[in-house]
Amino acid sequence: MKLVAVAQAVADGDLSRRANLTHRDEIGKLGRAFDTATVRIQGLLEQQARAAGERQAILQSIADGVLAVDTEERIVVINPAARMLLEQHAENLLGRSISTLRISDENPLLTAGLSEVVQQVREELTDEARLITEHQVSLGKRIVRIRSAPTLVGDEQTGAVIIIQDVTRAVELDQAKSEFIAIASHELRTPLASLKGFVDVFLMSGTSNLNESQRMFLDTIKRQTDNLTMLVNDLIEMARLEQGTQRVERRWVSVAAMVETVLSSLTGLVERRNVQLDVSVQEDLPAVWIDNLHLRLMLANLISNAIKYVYNGGQVSVRAYTIDDPALLPSPSFELEWQHTDETSLLVVVEDNGVGIREADQDKVFMRFFRSENPLSVEVGGTGLGLAITYSLVALHECQIGFQSKEGEGTCFWIRIPITRIDSLAEDHHEDGTVVYPSIAM
Repeated sequence: MKLVAVAQAVADGDLSRRANLTHRDEIGKLGRAFDTATVRIQGLLEQQARAAGERQAILQSIADGVLAVDTEERIVVINPAARMLLEQHAENLLGRSISTLRISDENPLLTAGLSEVVQQVREELTDEARLITEHQVSLGKRIVRIRSAPTLVGDEQTGAVIIIQDVTRAVELDQAKSEFIAIASHELRTPLASLKGFVDVFLMSGTSNLNESQRMFLDTIKRQTDNLTMLVNDLIEMARLEQGTQRVERRWVSVAAMVETVLSSLTGLVERRNVQLDVSVQEDLPAVWIDNLHLRLMLANLISNAIKYVYNGGQVSVRAYTIDDPALLPSPSFELEWQHTDETSLLVVVEDNGVGIREADQDKVFMRFFRSENPLSVEVGGTGLGLAITYSLVALHECQIGFQSKEGEGTCFWIRIPITRIDSLAEDHHEDGTVVYPSIAM
């Protein structure tokens, strides 16, 4: 029978066949309906093929690498850019396990980078929160930014996709900029030190023989020299952090003593701005394992900012205490995750009732050279590097930092520092079995 033969041909994939029945009985109606359905199916398949071809063309032309896997870790999509960045030369990777990307006999750096890519894919497949993650990876001579996300059909996860972007040139330019800033800053430090020294000598020898204008000029030179010295020191510190050359010398540090030391160094600023200080430090605070100079710089930046950005007669509160539950933090952490299994930690909170930070600026406060506009910004001055340096040091020591602020009402910054067991940090084991620990420093 003709209709049966056509139906069999269509079932075998030949959509060009038609029954073309003209009978007016039930068989004829069925044949014409079958032909209409076949035409529609053929049109839908052609439309689908065109869309797939367009998607494939777009995928092939994307400059960034695209790699997608299913829930069984099999590669379902990989474009030429991904092949090039991952240095994969196999003819057909589709359907193969993502773990095959690890193979590289002559380039251990590439192998290590590929292992990180595989690990990120697996984490994306097992992450119940289904969050988008991003970080940088070294792939041999290249540095790439990897951004991964789950692929979903409705609420069901069908796999994961990774976008691989070559940022080698951008990283090199950023490193070159940091090196230039570091070199220029070091070159400026010597003449500034000489200039500051001569001004101090003039001031120490007395200014009775100078008229009022000359004394004013000398004071201006000293003030501007101090400002330039502060800028140069901040630039050098930032350059060290960016280049990864910042030395870390950890030791046991008393936070209570460090808070007292920092506040003592800021006495002149407190008096000039007529600020009311409220200091509350929990008794018997444990010492923390940290670089004491870095801790001092972090606290000095936060406390001095609080003092500078309150109006004359304003209030600044400094508190230090321990917590064992992250729910007790004053606000969510700014991007940095807690990297320790023990939630018990030491918290330093600096709060003021000053000008606050505009809501539009709050996601930029830790950016280099950023300064939020407010009624005191011109008067206070500054380099816009203090908070950026603080954030980098906090990250360096695997701590956390956060803040909350409301324009016109004030700001609260906090730093969360891990409390480390003393018996896990022996500096030296002698032959007789005794252990020497570093002393507590300020």
